[in-house]
Amino acid sequence: CHPCRNSLAMLIFGEPAHYLEDGKYYLLTFCILAMSVGITMAVTNLGVVLALVGATGSTTISYILPGLFYAQYFDDWHPKRVVALCMVILGCMLMPVMVALCFMGAAE
Repeated sequence: CHPCRNSLAMLIFGEPAHYLEDGKYYLLTFCILAMSVGITMAVTNLGVVLALVGATGSTTISYILPGLFYAQYFDDWHPKRVVALCMVILGCMLMPVMVALCFMGAAE
């Protein structure tokens, strides 16, 4: 099953997509397709989309997730764990700034 459909089915219906009734399955598939077509019709500059993906994905992979994983793996408080949590905080502060900069640059 497609990962996007399966994730949305778990979030909306609380069960994997391959267990959904046919009506729910096809409605969910249609909504994903309609949203994809809507986004492609609304976006005129692919650079904006790639900048948003970079601003969110790169920040998550580079700052937030490594810090979270380290902090969850090592329970005792020591300087490395503090640095890891600072990375998470920094990533959570940087992401909105980068997204805002993407939109400000797109307005020009």
